[in-house]
Amino acid sequence: MSSSKDRFTRKKLVESGIEKHTLAREKEIKAHRKSNILYSVVGVFVVLVLAAVFLYNSSWPSQHLTAVTIDDEKYTVAQLNYYYSSAYQSFYSNYYYYFYYGYGPFDTDESLAKQEYSDGESWREYFMEQAVDNMKQIQMLCDEADAAGFKMSDDEQSDYEDACNKIETGWSDYNYSSLAQYLNVVYGKGVTMDLVKQELYRTDLASAYSTSIYNSYSYTNDQLDEYYAENADQYDNISYAYYLLNESDYESDSVTSDQAATLVAGYADQITAAVNGTDADTFNTYLSDNFDGASATSTSNQGSGLSDTYSEWLLDSSRTAGDTASFESDGNQYVVMFLGRDSNDYQLVNFRHILVKAVDSDDDSSYSDEEVQTSYDTAESYYNEWLAGAADEDSFASLANEYSDDTGSNTNGGLYENVYQDEMVDVVNDWLFADGRQPGDTTVVTYNESGSYTGTHVLYFVGYADMTYAEHLADSAMRSSDYQTWSDNALQSYTAATSNLFLCGKNH
Repeated sequence: MSSSKDRFTRKKLVESGIEKHTLAREKEIKAHRKSNILYSVVGVFVVLVLAAVFLYNSSWPSQHLTAVTIDDEKYTVAQLNYYYSSAYQSFYSNYYYYFYYGYGPFDTDESLAKQEYSDGESWREYFMEQAVDNMKQIQMLCDEADAAGFKMSDDEQSDYEDACNKIETGWSDYNYSSLAQYLNVVYGKGVTMDLVKQELYRTDLASAYSTSIYNSYSYTNDQLDEYYAENADQYDNISYAYYLLNESDYESDSVTSDQAATLVAGYADQITAAVNGTDADTFNTYLSDNFDGASATSTSNQGSGLSDTYSEWLLDSSRTAGDTASFESDGNQYVVMFLGRDSNDYQLVNFRHILVKAVDSDDDSSYSDEEVQTSYDTAESYYNEWLAGAADEDSFASLANEYSDDTGSNTNGGLYENVYQDEMVDVVNDWLFADGRQPGDTTVVTYNESGSYTGTHVLYFVGYADMTYAEHLADSAMRSSDYQTWSDNALQSYTAATSNLFLCGKNH
């Protein structure tokens, strides 16, 4: 068809309205195509969003995506969650009473990512660093253990299996609906029982191997004595009495802070002049007579535990009993009297015991005389049973394993070794370190004071240890130093890289 005829035909079609309908239909088709494209795009977006939500709520990413790489070994988000939560739980356990009484360093109900630890670093970042450091340490120790052909002992393997069983069967005690829910809440998303068993085994293997390295060092008595002498200021036990004059106690509407500080400084000089060169009793009498019945606090600390305010003065080698001085601290004044210095040159002791805890039948956090007496009567019956038998150390150990409530020693015959003064509760300590104590001595004593327990001990004195407390302190310090040097050297080749993957656990 010629172009003129084509134009004519189109003109006729337009006049007849046919082309109008066609054009309208073409518009509809185009609009429909656009709509289909839009719906397709929206549909794809919705699918992607739903997939993202599914993945976010799913354990799959946590169990498959890499969060940390240590050397060539890759760790998933779930594994990082496990170590992060373990670090968190360990910290919380160590400071439980601070949290319980509302003095915890962070709010457990708020995100750790929003709470500052130090210098702009959040508590989340702090626990992340702890987790990764622990992962490096454990990987290094496991590698070293494998290279050395080291295996856990039967007892260590049994302890590992017991720990796994407690987790696997004990979750219902904490009101969780399932083991999976318990693991998800306690350790984080993606953590399964298989993962817990795997990482707990590696942790226990690392701990066992590090203990074997720590215990492998040995030192002569001369080496121990030399080390202690060089560090006596850190380890010697310093006895002293002090009285604190608080500036705030003397402030009032008519007495400013500066005036109160001047006032307490004068009182401190007055007390010092009055009691210097005397003793603790004179110190207390003077305070009682001149400061409304006040008294000094007598205490004893290793040199490393002394306050910086007066430690240098107390540790001065020229110090003699009765020396007294005052020290300013933030406007307050300490009056300090030196009472003595102990070089810890006494023998450590070994003993066995059977503990019978008193039962709080009323569950009122206190123990009646009858409950304490029942504890004593039960302990005495065990003691009489021992006396009626072989009445030797082996038979005592057997009874301790059978009867003792002390979980720390009722699998090793109730044995405690290398015990130092004041390590045990006072009634046990006083008996152990009484003058003239002999191997084979026994007694029954009850502990009923404010503390973690109330109960009765059947005690068996095994004898004196091979080292003094001073040598024990030196041995522990040298051993720790040598182990740390070994560990630092072994860790030098281990590097860790973390991804930006988020954690999926409690308070992260």
